[in-house]
Amino acid sequence: MQKNIGFWQSASVLVTCVTLFGGCATGGGGSGGAVGALAVATSGPLELALKGEAGRQEKMRYYSASTVENHEEGQLTRRKEEAVEFSVVTRTTGSTPDHLQWEVETTEKDGAVNLHDLAFPELKEVLEMKIRPSGEVLYAGPYPATSVFFVPPIPLPGKPVAPGDTWTLAHDWVSMSSGIPLRVELVSIFKSLIKCGSGTCAVIEVSGDVGINGSLGEKLKFESEIKGYLLFAVESGSMVASRIANREVMVTGNTGMRVHSCMVGKIVEPSLKIPGHITELQCDPEKFSTELLR
Repeated sequence: MQKNIGFWQSASVLVTCVTLFGGCATGGGGSGGAVGALAVATSGPLELALKGEAGRQEKMRYYSASTVENHEEGQLTRRKEEAVEFSVVTRTTGSTPDHLQWEVETTEKDGAVNLHDLAFPELKEVLEMKIRPSGEVLYAGPYPATSVFFVPPIPLPGKPVAPGDTWTLAHDWVSMSSGIPLRVELVSIFKSLIKCGSGTCAVIEVSGDVGINGSLGEKLKFESEIKGYLLFAVESGSMVASRIANREVMVTGNTGMRVHSCMVGKIVEPSLKIPGHITELQCDPEKFSTELLR
C-alpha cells in the first residue's frame, strides 16, 4: 500500500485543478448562494468566459490542507497532515478572439507541499499557457497534453447561461507522479448573480468525483466526492474566490486509505469588495464548510 501514497495524494488534490486560478475532506455545506440584498436580477443569459488584455495582472492567494490516513485490518497505521499557503500571479501577455496567453508564477510559498500536484507552478517557476475563453487549455509550457496542467482550470459552460442552468465537465489525464490514468467529472450550477465590486459575480456550485480509468479502476474500490463554490467575475472574466472540499477512500484487500482535503482561494490584487464574502484563508480538512457567502 505504501507505493500508492504518491498516487493517492495526487489524485485527491489534483481534483481541485478545475479551480486552479480561482482557487480539498468533505465538510459542512451551507447554501453558498446569495440571499436577500446580495442577489441581483439578470436581464437574460450571461457569458461566463475568461477575458483579458495584454498587460493585465492578477494575484490570488491560496491555502490548501490535507489529512491522509492508512488503515490495515481496520486499524489506523499511519496519519499524515500537510498544509501550504501560496500566492500565484497571472499575467496576460497576449489576447486574440481564439485564446489568451498567460504567464503564471507562484511568487510566495509557505509549506512543503509539491505545487505541481495541485497543478500550479512551483515557487518562482513561470508557466506559459495558452487558454481559450471556454477554459480549454491549448498549451502549458513543458508539460504534455496528457498532464493535469491541461485539465480546464475553471469549469465554464461554453455558452450563455442564466441562474439555475447546469453544465458538466469531464476530462482525462495521466498522473505525472504515478502514470495512473484518471478522470474527473463535475457538474456546475449557476446558483445566483451577486454584486461584486463595481460589477457582478456568478456564484457557481460544483460537485463531482474523480475516478481511475482502465483495468486498475476495476480492481480497486475507489470512492471520491468533490463539492464547493466558486465566484466568477462576469465583466472581467476571471475567478475571484473559491472554497472546495474533497473526500476519497480507496480499499484493496485488507488495506485502505482515506483522504480529506480542502482548498480556499481569493483574489488579493486588484482588491475586490464582495458583500458577504467569507474571506478567511484557512480550512480544516475534517471540519470544513464550503460556504462562500454569509
